[in-house]
Amino acid sequence: MKKVLIIISFIVALFGCTNKQTIPGFAIVIDEHSFENAKAEVEAYASSVEANGLKTFIVVDKWKQPDSIKNKLIELYNDENTPIEGAVFMGDIPVPMIRDAQHLTSAFKMDQERYPWQRSSVPSDRFYDDFDLDFEFFKRDSINNLFYYYALKEQSVQKLQPEIYSGRIKPFESDYKYEELKAYLKKVVRIKAESNTVDQLLYFGGHGYNSESMVARVDEKISLLDQFPWLKGQQNGLGYIDHSMDEHVKDRLMSELQRDDLDIAILHHHGADDTQYLSGMPQVDGVNQQIWGVKYYLRSKLRSAKSHGKDLEETKQYYKEKLGVPSNWFDGSFDKEVLNEDSIFNANLDIVIRDVKKVSPNTRFIILDACFNGSFQLDSSLSASYIFNDGNTVAVQANSVNALQDKWADELIGLLGLGMRIGNWSKHVAYLETHIIGDPTFQFTPSTKTIDWNIAITGHAGDDKFWLKQLDSEYADIQSLALRKLFENQYKGLSSLLFETFKTSTYATVRMECLKLLTAFNDNNFIECLTLACDDSNEFVQRQAIYLIGKSGDERLVNPLIKIAMRNNTAARLEFTIKQALSTFEKNTLLKYFPIIFEKNSHFTKPKEVKEAIAHSFEYNSSRWLETEEVVSDPEASDKSIKFNIRLLRNYNYHPGIEGFCSFIATTSNDDFRVMMLEALGWFNISHKKDIIIRTCRDIIDNDDYSERVKTEALRTLHRLETPWYR
Repeated sequence: MKKVLIIISFIVALFGCTNKQTIPGFAIVIDEHSFENAKAEVEAYASSVEANGLKTFIVVDKWKQPDSIKNKLIELYNDENTPIEGAVFMGDIPVPMIRDAQHLTSAFKMDQERYPWQRSSVPSDRFYDDFDLDFEFFKRDSINNLFYYYALKEQSVQKLQPEIYSGRIKPFESDYKYEELKAYLKKVVRIKAESNTVDQLLYFGGHGYNSESMVARVDEKISLLDQFPWLKGQQNGLGYIDHSMDEHVKDRLMSELQRDDLDIAILHHHGADDTQYLSGMPQVDGVNQQIWGVKYYLRSKLRSAKSHGKDLEETKQYYKEKLGVPSNWFDGSFDKEVLNEDSIFNANLDIVIRDVKKVSPNTRFIILDACFNGSFQLDSSLSASYIFNDGNTVAVQANSVNALQDKWADELIGLLGLGMRIGNWSKHVAYLETHIIGDPTFQFTPSTKTIDWNIAITGHAGDDKFWLKQLDSEYADIQSLALRKLFENQYKGLSSLLFETFKTSTYATVRMECLKLLTAFNDNNFIECLTLACDDSNEFVQRQAIYLIGKSGDERLVNPLIKIAMRNNTAARLEFTIKQALSTFEKNTLLKYFPIIFEKNSHFTKPKEVKEAIAHSFEYNSSRWLETEEVVSDPEASDKSIKFNIRLLRNYNYHPGIEGFCSFIATTSNDDFRVMMLEALGWFNISHKKDIIIRTCRDIIDNDDYSERVKTEALRTLHRLETPWYR
């Protein structure tokens, strides 16, 4: 272990402990220069943490090596008297850049061979906080010396279950970064001393997110009110902003985020490391607005053509013929005044770092449910701009790489209203890319007198009787937390308990937790639960069920899938998910069941036309990935085509082709293709044909005709498929 300097400060935590009880600890990991420049503020922050009942350990890292930091955290976690429950990485702490672990993200699937290491690796502090993950060190980046590249070993645990929580407090790289750090820590100390219950919450829907489904947003409000039931009172405590409310919604949203009484904001939108994408082209009501929109579009195309060195007259002619527009609609494309107007219009569509720096966000905790907003490894990031600011924002949850639109962003969020620390909450909803930017020990004042859940999740961790009792809690997210703990404890009979709870719970969030955990069992209860979930009253439960049906491919699920595909009132995002699920089934299987189901549900005014249209849709969608099976079995197919089609399988688990895909591994002599196919088959983690892939992997591992490289990938895929999985 590399040498580290440990400075311990401790104020006795007054929450009724006896000498025989442990006192939870918290590690502040900071680089030398940051500690030297902000020592007084760091120690004041440590005292504020201790005032909440945690013993602090200030770890000053002199050697900038991730393994030494991780070893110290494990040592502190294993302390019998003061085991740490979390850590914060302050200043210039090494950034683990993770490879070969994309299945632990919600959406990241970048070709590691094709793209540079900085782009194709995932910046992730799961390296530090999930002690069961086993990594192999590759190298230190030659340009950014804080980047350390690690690969998840094939023998490692292939799931996330962090032992501790973590957060990042990393100022922008500048000449005054230590002043920013000191100002932030002073703010945290001040805010943590306040009494503040969660009584004001905002959620936002951005352009193009979740197919802009209003049903999804309506049902989200119902779920949030179940998670924060005290917000159901006469005084409005739960607000919603949609991007369509204004031509440019930026000012409305940023004004709300400056409210000093706003506690939590959940922002659903697309993103980049420096941008929150809020608005698209405005909806138009009249002909003049429609014409303006087309002219704006044409100007942008002409400017793009010029920037790429294309012939402007050819570009004009192309769009004139394609859209039937006159030449004068391109006018002004390069006029200074028009360029300026269009530039201002574009700038007002989104929030960028400089916008955040100009205002004072006061919302205490913000969730950026977007891609790349949490790219903490960079010199500056959108999420960090919210905390290094004059406002009162203390922490942000954000993603270091791209994130899935359909992930459960609100899972267990109600625990924050009951006083759970942000870090303890985030530990239960972690992906490889999700991070707390800011103080992870921040907690709201409980909205009601209840158990200290920060203590309960460790003090009662293995106590099944305690968690079974919590299933009668009046709070939806306490019930969900109890189910999660029973799952972690491998409680006997949990599959049946989850299914019964799903059938009887009036809370959509509890039903969603049941469905999520049943995925790991992948048994008959899971199949029956998916069937029921297709008719669930909540859009998100339905959407996740349809996604999981596509991941399963079990023929028993064809009936409910076809039924929901035939409905006239299906929500927008569900329509998208249904098409994806249909594509994973064989065409003949769908068409075998369809006529029978259609006759039993013939309520259409024009049944013949509707039947033909639906049958055509089934035939089209279920044929989308036939080409993949054909390409990999075609000896004349090009290498480029084979690689492209194999990679498609990671997103689209085409179950009818599994036998052919496994046969391809045996018949091809190209080890690159074998490794690629084995890696792709590792994403078939709840397929009803998963056992075929598992047998193939075992055969490869036991067969000396395969190279060590292929055997290694087979072992990795085997461990992935044998690990109980849920998204």
